[in-house]
Amino acid sequence: EMLSDCIREAVTRAGTDMDEIGEICFNSTLPMTYYPLGLSIISELLDKIGLRAPYVHLNGHQCSGIVASLEHAYRRFYSDEQLQCMLIITADVVDFTSMRILGNGVVQGDAASALIISRKPFGLRYIHSIIATDPSLHEMSGVDTGSSWQYFFVIRSLVAKLLEAAHLTINDISYIIPHLSQPLAWKKITKMINFEGKVLLSDEMMTLGHLFGSDLALGIGHVLSLMQSQDREYVLGLTYGMGASWGGVLLERIGG
Repeated sequence: EMLSDCIREAVTRAGTDMDEIGEICFNSTLPMTYYPLGLSIISELLDKIGLRAPYVHLNGHQCSGIVASLEHAYRRFYSDEQLQCMLIITADVVDFTSMRILGNGVVQGDAASALIISRKPFGLRYIHSIIATDPSLHEMSGVDTGSSWQYFFVIRSLVAKLLEAAHLTINDISYIIPHLSQPLAWKKITKMINFEGKVLLSDEMMTLGHLFGSDLALGIGHVLSLMQSQDREYVLGLTYGMGASWGGVLLERIGG
């Protein structure tokens, strides 16, 4: 029901309709969606609400799956000029009966999201993205192997590679869309990458907690709500998944 509502809302807000969607990309951290029954459930849901476009099901990457979906979407745009509109969807349900808080105090929440990716000019322009799955390939100097923070040091290397690819510096970034966890973690991360801009959704970390693959979609919606000027600003979205996957996406916010 959450996913159906998200899709309908995304289509309405984008000023399009179901028939204009040329392809659908689904990702989830839920293992059950990888198996035939899960694939069938998603296919039936899409058909029920009138979506009959080709459907791609991305496995793996855990919470960074939505970054992988964005990469997939833009590769498709580059390879098929006839494709005008894509739908990226994610859904995650916490299957805990009595415990919805991780050991580090992060509240987990059920969530679904839907993003419309289009060639039409809009508020955000995709620049580049990276998925990292092997920490050994990244610069890890300064990591204390006995520290729980070592997990975040891959992000430092990932951010550096994103900025280098776009010929930018960290000072060019106005906003970071965080993977919702806890403010303390993001204070550590921003210090590591020397970021002095604004980390969005800080208050939401205390109320919504961890929304898995929907975190980045929530942040993108927040960024769009900030568009009140004619300025162009760079936005960095960062995710990390317990399946040993880190994701980063660089976007440009086009004001006005």
